[in-house]
Amino acid sequence: DNNFDFNLYFRNSEAILKIFAPGVLIAENTGFTGNYNESKAALLIEGFSDSVTLAGNRIENIDIRVFTRNNQLTCLVNAMKINGGAYTIHNFNFNTIARNDTIRFNLNWNNWDKPNYSANVSANAFFNHPDTNHQQFVLQMLPSNLIVADTIWTFNNCVITSDSNYLDISNFSLKNNYQFIAANGRLSDNPDDTLLIEMQDLGLAGLNNLMSDSSFIIGGTLGGYVEIFSLDNNTIVNSLMDFKDLEINHENIGNTILSSTWEPVTRLLNIQLFQNSEKQNLSANGFYSPETNIFNIDVELQDKNLSILNAFLDSVVILDKGSVSGEVNISGTPDKIGLTGYLVADSARIYLDMLNTSYTFSDTINLYPTSIKFNN
Repeated sequence: DNNFDFNLYFRNSEAILKIFAPGVLIAENTGFTGNYNESKAALLIEGFSDSVTLAGNRIENIDIRVFTRNNQLTCLVNAMKINGGAYTIHNFNFNTIARNDTIRFNLNWNNWDKPNYSANVSANAFFNHPDTNHQQFVLQMLPSNLIVADTIWTFNNCVITSDSNYLDISNFSLKNNYQFIAANGRLSDNPDDTLLIEMQDLGLAGLNNLMSDSSFIIGGTLGGYVEIFSLDNNTIVNSLMDFKDLEINHENIGNTILSSTWEPVTRLLNIQLFQNSEKQNLSANGFYSPETNIFNIDVELQDKNLSILNAFLDSVVILDKGSVSGEVNISGTPDKIGLTGYLVADSARIYLDMLNTSYTFSDTINLYPTSIKFNN
């Protein structure tokens, strides 16, 4: 019989991991032990590690147990802590049972802190072969729950199917009372296939707990829909995003609507933003070309508070007073943005942290692709 025991330990692995697995760090003395019995078709693997880092996510105090029994493979993974920078997960467990072409798994964690972050998610995965040319993957989400900052979100029973020709989502829903996000439809090369994502009353403040950049704080609620389809190997998105009582960095933006619509004749995605409120002091119109990756958007501001711009400035420069009006054209590609236009600042105050000094001015600021000029 082909029976054997084995022991595997990681020592001084940092240099070789830099070459073959950049971004991966494995603690010293991380190890795997186990054995295999051919006559019983029995496999046992046990692993342990003080820490493993994957793409900046540090996983601590890891225990792994893999074994076979009754023609099925069971994998149990436990970790005391996962630190992703913007989030931390405690008491992480991932349990998997595989048999034939079916995998059943459960994912759960519980931080036992206030506010509470925890989850209990279960699903089944299947591998099918509808014909000799296709392999199909089916994920069946079972009723599950997710707790984010003491807020309970529930998953319903849904099915996600994927093969080489399409992605199909049926009856996906994540709900908390009146808040929900739902998805139904299909993505494929057929332009008649559409994936529809719907949202209602999603609280945006919850995103602040997930963002590592504390200089950008958002509030309000989000509703609307997103339609996604494919056309000539380009992914097209039609959307209507309805923001209620939108706040950015504690600056009240108000009710704001952002829409995008595909124009088949010009083959451009038209983009429009406007405020759906009595005080309409922000609007934008423009387009994006998926074929060239070029966008061109005209923005108009009327008496907007300057503090909203702090999210896009270095922390050594702080705008804490004043307003701005003007017209700005934003164009180019995502990696090369050009600004042209003008802004009229009224009683603007700029604080320079490195000088511990504030400057107040009222002036017209002219924007050019490669420079910024003040009139006075």
